[in-house]
Amino acid sequence: MTTIKELSESPFDKSKVTLSLVYFSERNTFVQVTSVGVNFVKGGKGVYIICKNEFGIQHASADANLRLLVFSSSRFVSVVDLNTHHTRASLELDNEVSCLVISSSRGFVIGEWNSGAVCLYEVQDGEILLKGRIFCSSTSCSMCILSHLHTPRLVVGLLNGYIADISLEAMLMGSAARETLIRMQPVQLFNLESHNAVLCLGEVPPIIILCDTGFQLTGIDFNDVAACAIIEGSHISSKYIFLSQSENSLAFGNIVDLKKLNSCFLGLKATVTRVKYIAWWNVFVMSVRRNEKDQILLLMGHELANSWVPQNELFSIELFSIELLENERCVFLGLLFLEGLTNPPTVMRRIKTRRYFWVPPLRFRMNSCHGQVDSYV
Repeated sequence: MTTIKELSESPFDKSKVTLSLVYFSERNTFVQVTSVGVNFVKGGKGVYIICKNEFGIQHASADANLRLLVFSSSRFVSVVDLNTHHTRASLELDNEVSCLVISSSRGFVIGEWNSGAVCLYEVQDGEILLKGRIFCSSTSCSMCILSHLHTPRLVVGLLNGYIADISLEAMLMGSAARETLIRMQPVQLFNLESHNAVLCLGEVPPIIILCDTGFQLTGIDFNDVAACAIIEGSHISSKYIFLSQSENSLAFGNIVDLKKLNSCFLGLKATVTRVKYIAWWNVFVMSVRRNEKDQILLLMGHELANSWVPQNELFSIELFSIELLENERCVFLGLLFLEGLTNPPTVMRRIKTRRYFWVPPLRFRMNSCHGQVDSYV
């Protein structure tokens, strides 16, 4: 059973927002990074060794094992050695920092406002050098470093609901990141560390597990997780603390079993109102809601089998579509066979793989707001 005791007096600065908190077991010292500076807490006393009263501190990442602290103040980034309390290096950017995370004993990753850039930096001989950069579809708002197949991978939560995934090695080579739609709101990530997974904070918090083909999803038993933390210590049975904002409660425990759900994502940038699956062709027929009229899309099953479809390939998907008349909305999709044909004619369709298939013609019946429409496909 876990007991929580509220202290009337605390050496921690409770009047300011805490951005990062790490514990040095060898020195029995806490390092609290707040919105105004860096507070060292030891023996019931707290002392600010770094103060940023002018611009304040907006983002911070600290690592007790690496003895490293990186924080941003507006467009300025500082790297601090927690052993000596001295600043190793500093950097001024063109844009303000949206989020950051430490990647190694000498490296860190920064997301920028306005540009959508995510940059990998490294400290060498007192200077900060740019080692790699990717551009995302939206501004990054959270970052985590996961280890998959012994390769460090960067997972970035974006403001538009996507997550970007790329290995640090590929980032050094100038490769592009893979983006996957997770939710229709900003993605705030929390690193679960030992499970090689991240938790998305919010009303319905999914757990995203990194795998070879992309991501797998699972979840937890309570909702509205506003914050969480990892409890260090081998003598403590509970590893995680979850704060449920709507229930106004704390949950302690471990994640002992991950039930995985294979999921694939395809961003059509519109609402799908009807779906019909043709098993023998492995084809999905779906009605997509547009502003002035609906659109009927034909999507091959192998396209959905991939966990990610590049944005430039969405144009090829648009080619297999039927647009309704202006102000028409599809309310029903049905599949009909043409009767009375002993030798039905065949039509040739060209699909994404640049192969040609001979298939019998089918007719889809769509009931729209203006009546029934028969279309040959």
